[in-house]
Amino acid sequence: MNCDLCIKRMAFAFAFVGAALTSSGCRMHRDPQQELARRCANISNDGILWAEADMGVYPLVEGQNEKWVLNTGLNAYPHLLEALDDPDRWVVAHVLLTKKRLMEIGPVRWPLSYTEWNGLRIQYLRGGTVRFDPEQRTAIRQYWINKLSTQKNHSRQ
Repeated sequence: MNCDLCIKRMAFAFAFVGAALTSSGCRMHRDPQQELARRCANISNDGILWAEADMGVYPLVEGQNEKWVLNTGLNAYPHLLEALDDPDRWVVAHVLLTKKRLMEIGPVRWPLSYTEWNGLRIQYLRGGTVRFDPEQRTAIRQYWINKLSTQKNHSRQ
C-alpha cells in the first residue's frame, strides 16, 4: 500500500517537473523558429568588434547571440532585414548578412579601408572607436533587399 502511494507521488512529481520545464522554455522543447527570432531580436551593434589591420578595419563577431545567428541557415535573413530598421542593430545586421552571404558564395575580397566596409561608411577614431552615420541605414537596407531578391530570383531559375 505504501509503495503505491510512493509511486503515485513520484509520478505526480515527474509530471509537475516536466510541465514546468516545458512551460519555462527548456532548450530541448523550444521551437527553432522562436529561438531564431529571440536570438535575432537580441543582437546588438555592440556584438561586433572592429579590428584594425595594416590598411583598414574589419568586423569580428564577438557576441553570443551574434555568433549563434551567424551560424544558422537562411531562415535568419528576414529577421536580419528587420534589424536593419533598428538603430541598435542595423550595423550588426549588415555585418551578419555580409558574412552569411560570404559563407554561401565563397570568399570575396574588397580593399580594406578605414572609411568603408562592404558599402558601410565608417568613421574610425583613435583608440579603436568606430562610428557610423545613421543616415546610411536606408541605403544599406535597400542594398540588402536588392541583393537578396536577386539571389532569390536566381535560385528559382
